[in-house]
Amino acid sequence: MTSATSIIISAAIVAMLWALSQFILISRIPVRSEGISDSTGLVAGNNDEATTRRLIEIYTAIYEGAESFLRAEYTVCAYFIVVFSAIIFVLVSWGTGWDFARGTFTMLSFILGACTSI
Repeated sequence: MTSATSIIISAAIVAMLWALSQFILISRIPVRSEGISDSTGLVAGNNDEATTRRLIEIYTAIYEGAESFLRAEYTVCAYFIVVFSAIIFVLVSWGTGWDFARGTFTMLSFILGACTSI
């Protein structure tokens, strides 16, 4: 077995053991719903207008949270794409004897792949 193969297999075994330990650790956490029963549910009451208002509040909070998360996530991804595009351009151009066409096409390929995977 070559050294690269042994490193890959060792890393895979370590990763699987780590995942197993995390699974065991998390599965020991008790999941409880304190103070919530069928009679205290959101749809158990007879006041449909209050229930609808509360559902709209919950929907709005979830929507705003998701929008702000995605905006922050895409901002980080955009910075990553810009920085690594420049790094790829410079390294590929330099590695090919300053062939700027190859560096440009490689950079554009990276940008296209990054944008389509978002």
